[in-house]
Amino acid sequence: FLQTQSIINKATSRSEGNGIKNGNVDNLHTWIPGPFERALRQGEDVHLHFQSQNSEEQNGAVRMTFQSQTPGFKGCHDMSSANESMVQTAALRVLCHILKEPLFNQLRTKEQLGYVVSSGYYIDYSFQSWSSCQANRAVASAITPINSVVINVLSKKVPPPVITRRIDDFLDSFRQKLIEMNEEEIQSHTNSLSKKLLKPIQKLHTEVDDHFSNIRRYSPECIDCDIPLIWNRNEQLAKAIEGLSRSELLHAFDAVIAGKKRSRVVSHVYGNKFNFQSTNSIQKNSNEGKVGRKICHIQSISEIFQKR
Repeated sequence: FLQTQSIINKATSRSEGNGIKNGNVDNLHTWIPGPFERALRQGEDVHLHFQSQNSEEQNGAVRMTFQSQTPGFKGCHDMSSANESMVQTAALRVLCHILKEPLFNQLRTKEQLGYVVSSGYYIDYSFQSWSSCQANRAVASAITPINSVVINVLSKKVPPPVITRRIDDFLDSFRQKLIEMNEEEIQSHTNSLSKKLLKPIQKLHTEVDDHFSNIRRYSPECIDCDIPLIWNRNEQLAKAIEGLSRSELLHAFDAVIAGKKRSRVVSHVYGNKFNFQSTNSIQKNSNEGKVGRKICHIQSISEIFQKR
Protein backbone atom coordinates (compact mmCIF):
# COMPACT_ATOMS: atom_id res chain seq x y z
CA PHE A 1 0.00 0.00 0.00
CA LEU A 2 3.00 2.30 -0.37
CA GLN A 3 1.66 3.43 -3.74
CA THR A 4 -1.73 4.46 -2.37
CA GLN A 5 -0.98 8.17 -2.66
CA SER A 6 -0.52 7.76 -6.42
CA ILE A 7 -4.04 6.26 -6.58
CA ILE A 8 -5.42 9.30 -4.81
CA ASN A 9 -3.46 11.67 -7.05
CA LYS A 10 -4.88 9.98 -10.16
CA ALA A 11 -8.39 10.23 -8.73
CA THR A 12 -7.79 13.92 -8.04
CA SER A 13 -6.58 14.49 -11.60
CA ARG A 14 -9.66 12.78 -13.03
CA SER A 15 -11.93 14.80 -10.74
CA GLU A 16 -10.30 18.08 -11.81
CA GLY A 17 -11.07 17.15 -15.38
CA ASN A 18 -14.72 16.61 -14.40
CA GLY A 19 -15.40 20.03 -12.97
CA ILE A 20 -14.01 20.06 -9.40
CA LYS A 21 -10.95 22.18 -10.15
CA ASN A 22 -10.97 25.60 -8.47
CA GLY A 23 -14.04 24.66 -6.45
CA ASN A 24 -16.34 24.19 -9.44
CA VAL A 25 -18.73 21.34 -8.55
CA ASP A 26 -21.52 22.14 -11.00
CA ASN A 27 -20.86 19.11 -13.17
CA LEU A 28 -19.97 16.74 -10.35
CA HIS A 29 -22.17 13.67 -9.87
CA THR A 30 -22.86 12.62 -6.27
CA TRP A 31 -20.93 9.51 -5.28
CA ILE A 32 -22.13 7.47 -2.30
CA PRO A 33 -19.33 5.18 -1.03
CA GLY A 34 -21.39 2.25 0.20
CA PRO A 35 -24.37 1.99 2.59
CA PHE A 36 -24.98 4.82 5.04
CA GLU A 37 -26.78 5.46 8.32
CA ARG A 38 -29.38 8.16 8.92
CA ALA A 39 -28.39 10.33 11.88
CA LEU A 40 -31.02 11.02 14.55
CA ARG A 41 -31.68 14.50 15.82
CA GLN A 42 -30.52 15.35 19.32
CA GLY A 43 -32.93 14.09 21.97
CA GLU A 44 -34.96 11.84 19.63
CA ASP A 45 -36.27 8.65 21.23
CA VAL A 46 -37.94 6.54 18.52
CA HIS A 47 -39.61 3.21 19.32
CA LEU A 48 -40.52 0.93 16.40
CA HIS A 49 -43.13 -1.81 16.88
CA PHE A 50 -43.69 -4.56 14.31
CA GLN A 51 -45.13 -8.06 14.21
CA SER A 52 -42.66 -10.70 13.03
CA GLN A 53 -43.13 -11.51 9.35
CA ASN A 54 -42.62 -15.17 10.20
CA SER A 55 -46.00 -16.35 11.51
CA GLU A 56 -44.34 -19.34 13.22
CA GLU A 57 -41.80 -17.22 15.12
CA GLN A 58 -42.49 -17.37 18.86
CA ASN A 59 -39.72 -15.09 20.06
CA GLY A 60 -39.95 -11.39 20.61
CA ALA A 61 -36.88 -9.21 20.19
CA VAL A 62 -35.58 -5.79 21.18
CA ARG A 63 -32.68 -3.97 19.54
CA MET A 64 -31.82 -0.76 21.40
CA THR A 65 -29.43 1.63 19.65
CA PHE A 66 -27.97 4.73 21.30
CA GLN A 67 -26.54 7.03 18.62
CA SER A 68 -23.87 9.58 19.46
CA GLN A 69 -24.36 13.17 18.33
CA THR A 70 -20.60 13.74 18.29
CA PRO A 71 -19.03 12.64 14.97
CA GLY A 72 -16.93 9.47 15.26
CA PHE A 73 -13.15 9.60 15.19
CA LYS A 74 -11.69 9.69 11.68
CA GLY A 75 -8.05 10.01 12.68
CA CYS A 76 -5.93 13.11 13.12
CA HIS A 77 -2.59 14.42 11.88
CA ASP A 78 -1.65 16.04 15.17
CA MET A 79 -1.97 13.85 18.26
CA SER A 80 -0.71 16.62 20.58
CA SER A 81 -4.23 17.99 21.00
CA ALA A 82 -6.97 15.43 21.73
CA ASN A 83 -10.32 16.37 20.23
CA GLU A 84 -13.82 15.57 21.48
CA SER A 85 -14.41 13.08 18.67
CA MET A 86 -11.38 10.98 19.60
CA VAL A 87 -12.08 11.04 23.35
CA GLN A 88 -15.75 10.09 23.00
CA THR A 89 -15.07 7.33 20.47
CA ALA A 90 -12.45 5.87 22.81
CA ALA A 91 -14.76 6.21 25.82
CA LEU A 92 -17.72 4.52 24.10
CA ARG A 93 -15.56 1.57 23.08
CA VAL A 94 -14.41 1.14 26.67
CA LEU A 95 -17.95 1.54 28.04
CA CYS A 96 -19.14 -1.27 25.76
CA HIS A 97 -16.22 -3.40 26.93
CA ILE A 98 -17.22 -2.81 30.58
CA LEU A 99 -20.97 -3.13 29.93
CA LYS A 100 -20.97 -6.50 28.19
CA GLU A 101 -20.49 -8.89 31.13
CA PRO A 102 -22.71 -7.23 33.80
CA LEU A 103 -25.51 -6.73 31.25
CA PHE A 104 -25.44 -10.44 30.36
CA ASN A 105 -25.24 -11.49 34.01
CA GLN A 106 -28.19 -9.34 35.04
CA LEU A 107 -30.61 -9.82 32.14
CA ARG A 108 -29.68 -13.33 31.02
CA THR A 109 -28.46 -15.10 34.17
CA LYS A 110 -30.37 -13.41 37.01
CA GLU A 111 -33.57 -12.15 35.39
CA GLN A 112 -33.58 -14.83 32.66
CA LEU A 113 -35.27 -12.53 30.17
CA GLY A 114 -34.20 -14.59 27.19
CA TYR A 115 -31.53 -16.87 25.83
CA VAL A 116 -29.87 -14.13 23.76
CA VAL A 117 -28.52 -11.01 25.51
CA SER A 118 -25.72 -9.13 23.81
CA SER A 119 -24.28 -5.65 23.53
CA GLY A 120 -21.51 -3.91 21.66
CA TYR A 121 -20.01 -0.90 19.97
CA TYR A 122 -21.00 -0.22 16.36
CA ILE A 123 -19.80 2.32 13.83
CA ASP A 124 -21.86 3.40 10.82
CA TYR A 125 -21.48 6.26 8.36
CA SER A 126 -23.58 9.27 7.44
CA PHE A 127 -23.21 10.72 3.95
CA GLN A 128 -23.12 14.31 2.70
CA SER A 129 -22.87 15.19 -0.98
CA TRP A 130 -19.52 16.67 -1.96
CA SER A 131 -21.14 19.85 -3.24
CA SER A 132 -22.64 20.56 0.20
CA CYS A 133 -19.22 20.12 1.76
CA GLN A 134 -17.69 22.81 -0.43
CA ALA A 135 -19.71 25.50 1.35
CA ASN A 136 -17.97 24.84 4.66
CA ARG A 137 -15.13 22.37 4.25
CA ALA A 138 -13.67 23.19 7.66
CA VAL A 139 -16.58 21.54 9.51
CA ALA A 140 -18.21 19.26 6.91
CA SER A 141 -16.97 16.18 5.15
CA ALA A 142 -18.26 13.65 2.65
CA ILE A 143 -18.41 10.84 5.22
CA THR A 144 -19.09 11.22 8.94
CA PRO A 145 -18.65 8.18 11.25
CA ILE A 146 -21.53 7.60 13.67
CA ASN A 147 -20.78 5.85 16.96
CA SER A 148 -23.52 3.68 18.46
CA VAL A 149 -23.99 1.52 21.54
CA VAL A 150 -26.30 -1.43 20.73
CA ILE A 151 -28.12 -3.85 23.05
CA ASN A 152 -29.96 -6.96 21.75
CA VAL A 153 -32.35 -9.23 23.64
CA LEU A 154 -34.29 -12.20 22.21
CA SER A 155 -37.00 -13.75 24.37
CA LYS A 156 -40.20 -15.78 24.23
CA LYS A 157 -40.92 -15.25 27.92
CA VAL A 158 -41.21 -11.46 28.20
CA PRO A 159 -42.99 -8.99 25.86
CA PRO A 160 -40.69 -6.56 24.01
CA PRO A 161 -41.88 -3.38 25.83
CA VAL A 162 -41.15 -5.02 29.19
CA ILE A 163 -37.66 -5.97 27.97
CA THR A 164 -37.08 -2.31 27.10
CA ARG A 165 -38.05 -1.29 30.65
CA ARG A 166 -35.70 -3.90 32.13
CA ILE A 167 -32.81 -2.64 29.98
CA ASP A 168 -33.53 0.94 31.08
CA ASP A 169 -33.59 -0.15 34.73
CA PHE A 170 -30.23 -1.86 34.31
CA LEU A 171 -28.66 1.18 32.65
CA ASP A 172 -29.94 3.42 35.47
CA SER A 173 -27.97 1.31 37.96
CA PHE A 174 -24.92 0.90 35.72
CA ARG A 175 -23.85 4.53 36.11
CA GLN A 176 -23.36 3.99 39.84
CA LYS A 177 -21.23 0.96 39.03
CA LEU A 178 -18.96 3.20 36.96
CA ILE A 179 -18.65 5.65 39.85
CA GLU A 180 -17.74 2.90 42.32
CA MET A 181 -15.44 0.92 40.02
CA ASN A 182 -11.84 1.01 41.25
CA GLU A 183 -9.08 2.44 39.09
CA GLU A 184 -7.38 -0.93 38.66
CA GLU A 185 -10.51 -2.42 37.07
CA ILE A 186 -10.88 0.53 34.70
CA GLN A 187 -7.20 0.19 33.77
CA SER A 188 -7.72 -3.51 33.10
CA HIS A 189 -10.47 -2.74 30.58
CA THR A 190 -8.55 0.04 28.84
CA ASN A 191 -5.37 -2.05 28.58
CA SER A 192 -7.26 -5.06 27.24
CA LEU A 193 -9.09 -3.03 24.57
CA SER A 194 -5.95 -1.16 23.57
CA LYS A 195 -4.06 -4.42 23.03
CA LYS A 196 -6.95 -5.77 20.97
CA LEU A 197 -6.85 -2.74 18.65
CA LEU A 198 -3.09 -3.07 18.21
CA LYS A 199 -3.18 -6.81 17.50
CA PRO A 200 -1.74 -7.45 14.01
CA ILE A 201 -4.20 -8.46 11.30
CA GLN A 202 -3.78 -12.18 10.64
CA LYS A 203 -5.37 -12.54 7.19
CA LEU A 204 -4.37 -10.74 4.01
CA HIS A 205 -7.94 -10.32 2.71
CA THR A 206 -8.92 -8.68 6.01
CA GLU A 207 -6.09 -6.17 5.68
CA VAL A 208 -6.99 -5.49 2.04
CA ASP A 209 -10.64 -4.88 2.99
CA ASP A 210 -9.56 -2.56 5.80
CA HIS A 211 -7.31 -0.42 3.58
CA PHE A 212 -9.72 -0.19 0.67
CA SER A 213 -12.61 0.69 3.00
CA ASN A 214 -10.46 3.57 4.18
CA ILE A 215 -9.82 4.63 0.57
CA ARG A 216 -13.47 4.29 -0.44
CA ARG A 217 -14.80 6.32 2.48
CA TYR A 218 -12.24 9.05 2.92
CA SER A 219 -10.30 9.58 -0.32
CA PRO A 220 -12.97 11.95 -1.76
CA GLU A 221 -12.09 14.37 1.03
CA CYS A 222 -8.53 14.49 -0.27
CA ILE A 223 -9.66 15.80 -3.64
CA ASP A 224 -8.53 19.35 -4.24
CA CYS A 225 -6.79 19.55 -0.84
CA ASP A 226 -3.40 18.69 0.61
CA ILE A 227 -4.52 16.49 3.52
CA PRO A 228 -3.37 12.85 3.15
CA LEU A 229 -5.33 9.79 4.17
CA ILE A 230 -4.75 8.52 7.71
CA TRP A 231 -3.62 4.91 7.95
CA ASN A 232 -2.87 4.57 11.68
CA ARG A 233 -6.34 5.34 13.06
CA ASN A 234 -6.37 2.26 15.31
CA GLU A 235 -2.98 3.15 16.81
CA GLN A 236 -4.21 6.66 17.59
CA LEU A 237 -7.40 5.32 19.13
CA ALA A 238 -5.51 2.75 21.22
CA LYS A 239 -3.35 5.54 22.66
CA ALA A 240 -6.45 7.59 23.48
CA ILE A 241 -8.05 4.59 25.20
CA GLU A 242 -5.01 4.08 27.41
CA GLY A 243 -5.26 7.66 28.67
CA LEU A 244 -8.99 7.73 29.48
CA SER A 245 -10.15 8.89 32.90
CA ARG A 246 -13.24 7.91 34.87
CA SER A 247 -14.73 11.38 34.33
CA GLU A 248 -14.42 10.98 30.54
CA LEU A 249 -16.21 7.63 30.71
CA LEU A 250 -19.02 9.15 32.77
CA HIS A 251 -19.28 12.12 30.41
CA ALA A 252 -19.66 9.81 27.41
CA PHE A 253 -22.19 7.65 29.26
CA ASP A 254 -24.31 10.69 30.15
CA ALA A 255 -24.08 12.20 26.67
CA VAL A 256 -24.94 9.07 24.68
CA ILE A 257 -26.83 6.67 26.96
CA ALA A 258 -28.30 8.33 30.05
CA GLY A 259 -28.75 12.04 29.38
CA LYS A 260 -31.99 13.80 28.43
CA LYS A 261 -30.42 14.85 25.11
CA ARG A 262 -29.48 11.30 24.11
CA SER A 263 -30.61 9.98 20.70
CA ARG A 264 -32.06 6.47 20.66
CA VAL A 265 -34.03 4.11 18.44
CA VAL A 266 -35.56 0.92 19.88
CA SER A 267 -36.86 -1.80 17.56
CA HIS A 268 -39.52 -4.11 19.04
CA VAL A 269 -40.41 -7.26 17.10
CA TYR A 270 -43.36 -9.34 18.35
CA GLY A 271 -43.47 -13.12 17.90
CA ASN A 272 -46.74 -15.06 17.91
CA LYS A 273 -46.58 -15.51 21.70
CA PHE A 274 -47.14 -11.79 22.19
CA ASN A 275 -50.11 -9.66 21.22
CA PHE A 276 -49.12 -6.80 18.98
CA GLN A 277 -50.05 -3.82 21.13
CA SER A 278 -51.82 -0.64 20.13
CA THR A 279 -50.03 2.70 20.47
CA ASN A 280 -52.12 3.63 23.53
CA SER A 281 -51.26 0.38 25.29
CA ILE A 282 -47.57 0.76 24.43
CA GLN A 283 -47.48 4.29 25.84
CA LYS A 284 -49.02 3.15 29.12
CA ASN A 285 -46.37 0.44 29.51
CA SER A 286 -43.39 2.56 28.48
CA ASN A 287 -40.87 4.44 30.63
CA GLU A 288 -41.93 7.72 29.04
CA GLY A 289 -43.02 9.39 32.27
CA LYS A 290 -40.12 8.01 34.28
CA VAL A 291 -37.34 9.27 32.02
CA GLY A 292 -39.01 12.63 31.42
CA ARG A 293 -38.73 12.64 27.64
CA LYS A 294 -41.13 12.32 24.75
CA ILE A 295 -41.08 8.93 23.00
CA CYS A 296 -42.17 8.64 19.38
CA HIS A 297 -43.93 5.28 18.81
CA ILE A 298 -44.05 4.00 15.21
CA GLN A 299 -46.04 0.99 14.04
CA SER A 300 -45.98 1.11 10.24
CA ILE A 301 -43.68 1.67 7.28
CA SER A 302 -45.66 4.76 6.27
CA GLU A 303 -45.02 6.29 9.69
CA ILE A 304 -41.29 5.68 9.24
CA PHE A 305 -41.30 7.61 5.96
CA GLN A 306 -43.29 10.42 7.58
CA LYS A 307 -40.73 10.56 10.38
CA ARG A 308 -37.87 10.76 7.88
